[in-house]
Amino acid sequence: MKSRKTMLAAVVAICAAMLITFLPLTEYNSKGEPREAIVAVTMLKTGNWILPVNNGGDIAYKPPLFHWTAALCSLPQGYVSEATSRLPSALSLTAMIGLMFWFYSKRRDNSTAFLAAMLTLTSFEVYRSGVNCRVDMLLTMFIVFAIMLLYKWIEGGCRGIPLWAVLFMSGAVLTKGPVGIILPCGVAGTFLLLRGRNVKEGTTGKEQCTVSCHSLSCSSLLRPFSILLLSSVLALILPLCWYFAAYRQGGDEFLALVYEENVLRMLGKMSYESHVHNVFYNFQTLMTGWLPWILLPLVSLFFLRKKHFTYARRFIDKPCGWLARLRNMEPLELYTWVAFIIVVAFYCIPKSKRSVYLLPAYPFMAWLLAEWITRIARRKPLAVKIFSGIMGVMALLLGTVCAALQFHLVAPDSFHGRHAWQNRQIFAALQDIGFTPVSILLMLVPIVAGIYVIVKLARSSSRGTASTVDTSKAKVGNNAHYLSLIPVTAIYVCLYGLLLPAIQNVKSDRPLAMEISKTLPVDHLYSFVEEPMMHFFGTNFYLGDRIKQFEKSSPCHGFLMIADGDRTAFFARHTEYKFVEVNRTEHPATELKQIIYFYKFTAR
Repeated sequence: MKSRKTMLAAVVAICAAMLITFLPLTEYNSKGEPREAIVAVTMLKTGNWILPVNNGGDIAYKPPLFHWTAALCSLPQGYVSEATSRLPSALSLTAMIGLMFWFYSKRRDNSTAFLAAMLTLTSFEVYRSGVNCRVDMLLTMFIVFAIMLLYKWIEGGCRGIPLWAVLFMSGAVLTKGPVGIILPCGVAGTFLLLRGRNVKEGTTGKEQCTVSCHSLSCSSLLRPFSILLLSSVLALILPLCWYFAAYRQGGDEFLALVYEENVLRMLGKMSYESHVHNVFYNFQTLMTGWLPWILLPLVSLFFLRKKHFTYARRFIDKPCGWLARLRNMEPLELYTWVAFIIVVAFYCIPKSKRSVYLLPAYPFMAWLLAEWITRIARRKPLAVKIFSGIMGVMALLLGTVCAALQFHLVAPDSFHGRHAWQNRQIFAALQDIGFTPVSILLMLVPIVAGIYVIVKLARSSSRGTASTVDTSKAKVGNNAHYLSLIPVTAIYVCLYGLLLPAIQNVKSDRPLAMEISKTLPVDHLYSFVEEPMMHFFGTNFYLGDRIKQFEKSSPCHGFLMIADGDRTAFFARHTEYKFVEVNRTEHPATELKQIIYFYKFTAR
């Protein structure tokens, strides 16, 4: 067995290679990334690191810690780029997975902890967030760190104040608000109520029951809950310093934004519709977020027997014993379940729901999934072999199709319909990847990985003698789940290193921004978007935050940038200006997916 430090170094190296390498390849192609990056641009441009004004008159919707880190990462080169703005997310995910491995490997075995770390990295939702310029991965790192450090504090008998957990909760609040305290303290508090503070790894059975019953007395829980409350207050000190400084700059407008983003969002009473979904949306996004690993439980369903349903029925029929079972669970397993359930349940409360809100649940779900995969690999190795085979075939097909596209076997003009133009552009971009040394390598990675896994599985299944079959079965059962990591990793390398940059760069606003900078005086460019909290984020980023808001500026003359659908209402209420069309985009563009018009205007 390799040492824990060696495996930790391997985990960190794999994360860094799979995340940081691909950060510069994809341009901004949605509203979310440039909306956050432009705040860092303004910080470097104006020197205001407290409450910078961007997008022609807006203050940032989130606290500034992510923007600080993005600006600091960009400081050496003097400007904010796609890579430097995404670097905080990549580093946060790398650090989180590293701590996750260390946390579980110290309390369990290295191999299962390594599997859980790789499951986290290669889950679709987590990986996508780790290469995006968004606040969510930094927030997730702080919350997960705090939750794990609070468990260490409980292990130590709840002695003293968990200062590191306090620091990370402060970081979480400075990233996205009070949720950074609510979730860690909610997890630790729920665990204490269920299990008590005297957590001793390795106690079982009657001894465990004695510990639980003793530790659940009110007097024994008063002290740890008092410390949790004090820790919550201490975690607010640093954020309150920023909130006070920001209020001095932003005044009532800042307070109104804080109230809307933290209170009204939770109550579903925001002034604008923001990702409103029902409760089932969270579970749907968990399913898709765990692609491709969600396929393994689906495959294993075909191996269920009648006795498995009998066990489930017995458990459901005895709800009175659930609490006792929970209290008698092994402490680490119970804490992991509590962390996962609390995060998911908390985000079922607000009407505003997004898949990235559930990110703090993924590391804990990954550990539970890794333990389950390890068990299923021993008991039903065929299920894991089938999943590994599916992943091997998918990797082989991905690399083969990517290589075949370079021979231009299908004409791009074969696409028709509403989005025909964009689909043609995407298909043409995929065909124009070409055969360079780097592209050939990235195409070969999934092909070689797929062939290797398929051959490995075929050889393990074709051995003839009974003794050989038994040995092979045991060997494959122990290793097939690790074997599946190879094609899954190869798929991510090919997708994010080759295919997705080609696809997503077609939707980038950089070409539009470059055209504007050549044909219009950017210092006199104004915009109008009817939808609340919406702007031309991507175009404004690539123009260096030089687009001003028309209705906040009330200019006498200049140029207007406006979407087709907003023109009628805008012109009706601004009759005091004369507008002359000077240009328009040929196809739908920007985040609004509409034809964009440009007008020269003067006050009458």
